[in-house]
Amino acid sequence: MSDSQSLSLSFNPAGIELDRRQGLSRQLYQALRIRVLDGRLASGTRLPASRDLAAALAISRNSVVRAYDQLYAEGFIEGRVGDGTYVAQLPQSALPAEKLSTKVSTGLSTSLSTALSTNWLDLPVDSSSKVIHSGALGRVEKNHLALPPSGPPRAFRVGVPAFDLFPFEVWAKLNAAFWRKPDLQQLCYGDPAGDALIHITDRGGIARDIPSRTDANPVLRGTKHRAASEREVTVARGADGRTLILVPEVKGNQTTGLTLLHVRFHQRLPGDAARRVLEGYRDRYRAIADQVTEVEPVMRDDVLGRIGLIELLTEPVVRLADFWKQ
Repeated sequence: MSDSQSLSLSFNPAGIELDRRQGLSRQLYQALRIRVLDGRLASGTRLPASRDLAAALAISRNSVVRAYDQLYAEGFIEGRVGDGTYVAQLPQSALPAEKLSTKVSTGLSTSLSTALSTNWLDLPVDSSSKVIHSGALGRVEKNHLALPPSGPPRAFRVGVPAFDLFPFEVWAKLNAAFWRKPDLQQLCYGDPAGDALIHITDRGGIARDIPSRTDANPVLRGTKHRAASEREVTVARGADGRTLILVPEVKGNQTTGLTLLHVRFHQRLPGDAARRVLEGYRDRYRAIADQVTEVEPVMRDDVLGRIGLIELLTEPVVRLADFWKQ
């Protein structure tokens, strides 16, 4: 550290030696804390800006910021708006000077009981062992939380319903009826796809002759589950190769039905037309462009015209991005 650097600071950091093989911010915090406790940094002393102190000590500014943050959290320093950082006014009346400790503080008195208590007065706190930065502890001592109210709940309490109107007898009968002969399957883990069921209510056109998985297993899963949960029109390709459009019927922010449309898409579209289709479907164009530009400098729309339309709408974008590498 040069003399010109130390003279430009608001205090002389001479004597602060940092071992670069260990945590620099922790060492700096300890060094500044000791200087505050032994009086070398008196209350009201202005600390240098983190950038200046970092330059003087030849360390990262982040290390200084972390040390300052710890000192601030423990009440040793305070910030003044537009005027920098200063050593805080410490409560000397709480601890005589000869009892100040330069050991690293944990912020808690070592005489605190490990048992929990709702009354601060129950805590065996020795005033001579209070931490020097006890402002927050003092506020808790004077403004501790009140004991929870006893007795039956009073009317108009926030979050408390009218318990006297609850149908306890009906609830008890329904509960007893269920547990007399419970469905053992309900006691096990459910299907990962959920328990929602789907039933076919109407078939028309070519769908009359097409078998559906839901005829044998009505659990809502797969692409139908996705369309119902996301409540968005979804394009899919069935196991038999047919292309479908799933239109969810939504009421009250919940899906109450699904309409499956069997459609036939154009095999391909010109690049600009394919882009317009993708921009209007689940923000699909942006998803493809983001994946392509991970490895390619630009997103060329003409490549879209070389890919089948159904593939553009259904294939994973990671797989589609390979077309731009060819």
